[in-house]
Amino acid sequence: QLLGDDRRRLTKASASFQAVTRSTLLVGPALGGVLIGWVGPANVLLLDAATYLVAFLLVARCIPSSGRAPLVDGAGGMLTGVRVLLGDELLRAWTLAASLSQMGFQTLLLALPVLAFTRYGQDPRVAGLLVGAWGGGALAGSLVALRPPGRLPPLTVGSLAGLGQALPLWLLLASLPAAAAVAVLGVAGLANGIRVPPLRAVTMLRIPPPLRVQAMTAEAMLPTAAGLLALVVAGPALEAFGVAAVFAGVAAVATAAAVGFAAVAMRPRHAPGAPGAG
Repeated sequence: QLLGDDRRRLTKASASFQAVTRSTLLVGPALGGVLIGWVGPANVLLLDAATYLVAFLLVARCIPSSGRAPLVDGAGGMLTGVRVLLGDELLRAWTLAASLSQMGFQTLLLALPVLAFTRYGQDPRVAGLLVGAWGGGALAGSLVALRPPGRLPPLTVGSLAGLGQALPLWLLLASLPAAAAVAVLGVAGLANGIRVPPLRAVTMLRIPPPLRVQAMTAEAMLPTAAGLLALVVAGPALEAFGVAAVFAGVAAVATAAAVGFAAVAMRPRHAPGAPGAG
């Protein structure tokens, strides 16, 4: 509502928003380590809680009111949004891919400290570098996405970037030097930063405007639930099967998400100018 229905403007706004959020993966681990050493872990948790209070105040005071979305006869809550997502082929593929990607990402974040512990001499600095490499790559990719290429359709850009995010993760199965593992995660994060903004703009515009609130709520909820499920499973899996097997699972899930979405997005009926292409 604040930005209108211009795809390029939505893409740039999504890239800007993502750049800010991804920067926390780069800054957060380093800042957390400094604060734990300075004020202790219990006080860091209190500071963390305070950030949520600040976020609440920012949302309450600083976001302008733009009115309510128009009412639609028969429209319900989030379940209506789920039906919208599942009723459209491209939105269904995007939601499934986002859910699988979130499962892989949450598992990856949980497994990287274990990787540093088991493969890189229990060095916490390596753990911070591994997480920060993904965040730094994603931040750089978001900045790239601020100026989307004019020649390639957004679905093509997003599909290629999805493959670029998934395929490097297979290299983590090998016993790479720490610097190489950091580089792999940086490349995967870079592709993630490029992938999301154009696809989010296309899928947002594909949702009928009166149902965007419900559909976007469902779009946020389903990947979050999938990520929570992954966190429940990842810990026991790391203990039972080891870090290499878990990374194989992460790479397989990410690849399935990328290939499955690309197979749908590259169909001619989703090409620019096709009916319903968004």
